[in-house]
Amino acid sequence: MIRRLCTAVFNPAKTSGLRKMFLATTFFAGTNLCVKYLSHVPFFQVALYRSLFAFVFCVVYFRWHRMSPWGHDRKTLFARGLFGTMGLSLFFFSLQVLPLATAVTLQYMAPLFTVFIAGLFLGEKAKPIQWLFFVMAFVGVIFIRGFEYQEPLLYIGLGLLGALSAAIAYNLIRFMTNKEHPMVVIFYLPLVTIPILGGVTAFYGVMPQWKDLPAVFGVGVFTQIAQWFMTRAYQMERADKVGIVSYVGVVYALAFGVIIFDEVPGWSGVLGVLIIITSVVLNKRKGQRD
Repeated sequence: MIRRLCTAVFNPAKTSGLRKMFLATTFFAGTNLCVKYLSHVPFFQVALYRSLFAFVFCVVYFRWHRMSPWGHDRKTLFARGLFGTMGLSLFFFSLQVLPLATAVTLQYMAPLFTVFIAGLFLGEKAKPIQWLFFVMAFVGVIFIRGFEYQEPLLYIGLGLLGALSAAIAYNLIRFMTNKEHPMVVIFYLPLVTIPILGGVTAFYGVMPQWKDLPAVFGVGVFTQIAQWFMTRAYQMERADKVGIVSYVGVVYALAFGVIIFDEVPGWSGVLGVLIIITSVVLNKRKGQRD
C-alpha cells in the first residue's frame, strides 16, 4: 500500500484519474486544517497567499519547460479562473465563519453540482444508479456531522454558492480536455485571483504573525499539489466518476477530529464513514464496467 501511494505521488503519469482525485482530496484535507488555523486572518488574504504560491510555482514551471503560459482558449481559461476564485474564496470564508463540519459538508455539494452541470452542457449524463451512489455519499456526510441549523442562513447560502462556483470551474476544466496543458489551466486561477484579492487585501488585510508562517506555507503547497492532481483527474475521467471520490475527504475530517481536536465519533459517525466508502467503491466498480 505504501509503495503504491509513493508511486502515485512521485510518478503521477502511471496513476489513473480516480487515484489522482484521491491524492487531490488528501492534500486538500491538509489545506483545510491550515485555513481553519488561520481563522484570525481574513479569508481573502489567506486565498491570496495560496494564489501567490501557485503563481510562483507556475512561472517556474513555464520557464523550466520553456512554454507559453497563455494557452489557446483564453476566454474559457479566464472563466475557469474567475469561477475558481469564487469557489476558493467562499470556501475559505466558510471554513473561518462556520464550524468545520458545516463548511466541509457544504463544499461536498460540489460533486453533485458538477454532475448536474456536466449532464446539461457536456452531455455526460450519469446513470440513475450513479445518482444513487452520490445521494448515498451525501447522506454519509450528514450522518458523520450533520448541519448545524443555528448558523446564519446567509453563511449557508454563501457556502453553497462556493460549491456551485467550484462545480462550474471543474466542468470548464473537463471542457478543455486535450485542448490546454494542465499547468496552463492551473495558472489562470492565480492570474485572476491575485489582482482581485490583492486589491482587497491592500485595504482590509492584517499583518501575519511569525507563528502563522507554517500554516501559510501549508496552504500554498498543499493546495498547489492538490490542484495539479484534481486538474489531471478531471481531464482523464468523466466528472461523475471522479467527483464522488472527493467525499473521502470527510473520512480525513473525521480522523483529524479524533486525533487533533479530541472529537470521538458516535455510532452515526462510524456509519457515515462506512456509507461514504461503500458509495465510492460501488461507483468506481460501475465506472470500470462501463
